[in-house]
Amino acid sequence: MFLTIFTKSRNRRAFTLVELLVVIAIIGILIALLLPAVQAARSAARRMECSNKFKQLGLALHNYHSTYNSLPSFDYGPAARNPWGGGSMLYSTLVALLPYIEQNAIADQLADDDAAGDDHMVFDEYAIWSYQISAYTCPSDPNANFTGTWNNAGVSSYCVSSGDWPWLQYAESPGEGRGPFRLQAWAGFSAVTDGLSNTIAMSERRIAIDGSRHILDGTAFSVNLDSPTADPTQGFKASGCMALRGENNQYVASASVSNDTGWNWAWGAPFSTSFSTILPPNSPSCSTSYHFLGGPSSYHVGGAGVLLGDGSVTFVSETIDTQDLSQPPVKSGKSPFGIWGALGSASGGDMGVL
Repeated sequence: MFLTIFTKSRNRRAFTLVELLVVIAIIGILIALLLPAVQAARSAARRMECSNKFKQLGLALHNYHSTYNSLPSFDYGPAARNPWGGGSMLYSTLVALLPYIEQNAIADQLADDDAAGDDHMVFDEYAIWSYQISAYTCPSDPNANFTGTWNNAGVSSYCVSSGDWPWLQYAESPGEGRGPFRLQAWAGFSAVTDGLSNTIAMSERRIAIDGSRHILDGTAFSVNLDSPTADPTQGFKASGCMALRGENNQYVASASVSNDTGWNWAWGAPFSTSFSTILPPNSPSCSTSYHFLGGPSSYHVGGAGVLLGDGSVTFVSETIDTQDLSQPPVKSGKSPFGIWGALGSASGGDMGVL
């Protein structure tokens, strides 16, 4: 008996070149569709982290207020602290908040050296300023770890509000301000009569890129905004600053640009650690013979994050109503700068709502 084994041949079919190209094309299309989604997810994650840092700063402000029954001054300390001469060289609000963001060691070192009469504001003599404090930088900002300026001083993405009022460049008018913070003065929540939930306390500002002429990376220096005195109610026109925006969001060729925004978290100078609610988010910034004028700015699309006085965080569109920017600011009463100005004033009687 013979056993016959039959084998069945199997036809093996390979991909044709056309099929292979179709598969590659489909994969390419899927990647093209997924990549923007991944980038958007990463951007949303960074924005969420930035918002969480803001909330921690809001908590720090409230804990400070619980301790001292006031908010920190915008700038404070011995007026002689100025290694360059001229004007006051004072600590910023961010220095006052150090113990409330788990930076007690730095705060204690500063307090001990202050008691000994040391001049901390000579940056090249004090390595303490080179500390890069994570709580003060937004992860969306590519310069969050930049320490190449002002003798390697640490940078900051966050600044405090002067309200709808442009502070003097070197902060020499004690008590001045329309927002919740004052120059060389300590105001409590009781002074925010428009309501903490209707008043902006802090915002983001992009850390300037050295040599850049992008409107969000620097300040147009020595700009004439038609204010002949240190009193901005006398003819000051913020619209003149907006006019310096050129093509591709670059400053016009005639503008002299200074890149120093956010370059030192410790210095209580308006152009370094403050903003005002006059120009809308992501607008040009200007420095006049007297004042600094600059709003929030960020790497987030369409606007910037702000911290309200009640500790909540929200996003403000760059198209927010600012009314008539050719009007000068006012010392009291309702803001001339629309909803945006009303959100900045602490006691203007005009409760701006987002």
